[in-house]
Amino acid sequence: MKLRFISVLILIVVITIPNAFGQWNQEFQINNFDSSRVAGWLPLKKLGDKWEYRFYILDTNKFEIYNNHYGGGVQYTYNFTAEEKAAGNLLYSVGTDLTGDNIVEFYVLAYHGTTDIRQSVKIFDIISKVIVFSLNEPNYSFTAPVIYDIDNDGILEAVFARYIYPYTGAYGYVVYNTGVSTSIGGSIENLKFDLKQNYPNPFNPQTNIEFTLDSSAAAKLEIFDSNGEKIDKLLDSNLPAGKHNIIWRGENSSGNKLASGVYFYRLTVNGVDQNKKMILLK
Repeated sequence: MKLRFISVLILIVVITIPNAFGQWNQEFQINNFDSSRVAGWLPLKKLGDKWEYRFYILDTNKFEIYNNHYGGGVQYTYNFTAEEKAAGNLLYSVGTDLTGDNIVEFYVLAYHGTTDIRQSVKIFDIISKVIVFSLNEPNYSFTAPVIYDIDNDGILEAVFARYIYPYTGAYGYVVYNTGVSTSIGGSIENLKFDLKQNYPNPFNPQTNIEFTLDSSAAAKLEIFDSNGEKIDKLLDSNLPAGKHNIIWRGENSSGNKLASGVYFYRLTVNGVDQNKKMILLK
């Protein structure tokens, strides 16, 4: 009798568990995005020890941030210059508040020239459009900024890789003191890994893809063409915490050289993706 009773009880549990969870309720839906537009959510405003996420749309002409997390109306707009459009609308959050208004700042890259391209960078306030900092020098090309407290003095530094223009194959680093306290800056809390802009960019024949992990993790780095087709996988393994650098030589998985064009690289860490654009120019 006991065995028969236990068997029936187990059968009841197995049958009823799947029905214990109801269907999830849909909170938001947006349709009809074409391939020239990118949309998503970004941490914009510091609220105590948390960040408020906002919906954004990025296209070939402008960057728009909406007034709440599910759209609403456009609150902030940044219109790209001709040089920034030439760079492929490479605009990103710097991941921290540099002006003390509890709003994260952004940086945008620009290309100067058509064959031998020089890259400039500027960091700006999305509300006022005031330029917080810029590097645009005729003899140098600069990468995107990396902002953190290098010397542990409580003040944030901004690090840029710098190339002699025209490019000779050599590069160096230049570091600027932002004057911003780490307690004011308040880095975005959920950023457990950080994918940098590749350098040099545009590139030929090879480029560096750099990223930082806060802790050891399973990481995968893949390359895609402008149609979204995967053309190479550069990395798929467990990595320790720290800074990592991967070189891509502009080849597909078979070792064949690729044509000039726009390519994308995707870093996946523990199931979370970050994507950035790069240009192979021959």
